[in-house]
Amino acid sequence: METAWYNRWLEAFAAKASRPWRLAAFTFLISLLYPGTRFFLLAVIFIVLVVKSVEYGVKNGKWWGLKALIGVFLFSCLVYAAAAAEAYRVARYRRALGDTIPLDLKTGIYEAEADGARGPVHVQVEIIETGLSPTGNLIHRIDSPLELHRETGSIGGNAIKELNYRYRPGTEKIRALNKDLITRRLDQAMDSIDGITGATLTSRAYRKAVKTAIIKAHRTPKKLSTFTHFVYFFLKNEISKISFNTLAIIFILIVFFDYTLQGLLVRGTGQAVSCMNCQTCVGACPVKRVELDGKEYAFPMDMVLAARLGDYELVKKLSWFCVGCAKCSGKCPIGISAPSVASAGVRFLKAREAEKEKADAGGGRHG
Repeated sequence: METAWYNRWLEAFAAKASRPWRLAAFTFLISLLYPGTRFFLLAVIFIVLVVKSVEYGVKNGKWWGLKALIGVFLFSCLVYAAAAAEAYRVARYRRALGDTIPLDLKTGIYEAEADGARGPVHVQVEIIETGLSPTGNLIHRIDSPLELHRETGSIGGNAIKELNYRYRPGTEKIRALNKDLITRRLDQAMDSIDGITGATLTSRAYRKAVKTAIIKAHRTPKKLSTFTHFVYFFLKNEISKISFNTLAIIFILIVFFDYTLQGLLVRGTGQAVSCMNCQTCVGACPVKRVELDGKEYAFPMDMVLAARLGDYELVKKLSWFCVGCAKCSGKCPIGISAPSVASAGVRFLKAREAEKEKADAGGGRHG
């Protein structure tokens, strides 16, 4: 029976998209979703591409890939420099915000967040019309919804509860803060927001988020252009301990997913994904142990695991020791057939090598 078209497509994808390229692609997708580490992830991808381009250049004498990457790097530096210059001008304006008295705030509820001890602290600032200031608009309340943060309950969580209590509607703290906003610079007003002893990171995050929300409420704030927002979407690096740990966990999950994906891409090797490393097959196999290239392998379990990892060169070498008795599949609690896994892996390897030889021969004729 002819192989189904999707099996042929999957194997072609597995042959052309090796694990490093797949990991780079997955990493790029994660970089779009995870704002704190986009620059770091893109830098890793760039380094991988440079290494691959150098390897290709040394092997084939063609350096167009490396030249293209150098061009992309120089262009990115120019683009980032232009965006950073504008961001600096906006930051300088915001640092001076409050020199113009009174602070002109729009009514509404403004939200912002900043990194606390264990994650982002989300804050809401409500501005209402009161008639008590020259602009008529002042802060009514400050609130950090408890369900939106991951701070330690006994420390950061209690700090947020206490801060919310202090800056609820009508309190002396709210009146004092509004007075500071009218008569002092924004940074000085934010310094007057109480901190909670023992919860320094949470208190700082609360204060920073409030400041960001107030800047959003300012009627005529100087804003970044769409161009700078686009550049900073990819190149702004905000790695912290929290984001780095999250990134490490996400990357482990990506690697785990890709190792699972490998067996599904190559027809006949998918059953290797279910191997439990119990070595029941080793006990049933008449070979049991194989010494190869100075290493000892538990046979046929290590052959199945090599197929799961996509190391078909090792699968091919270990398959030489298989006697084809199928005792392993009879004893395996899941029913994995090591000979069939090895056969599928070797078939894929030969097809990939044949395709590579064909491509090299074509390149030689046109070179």
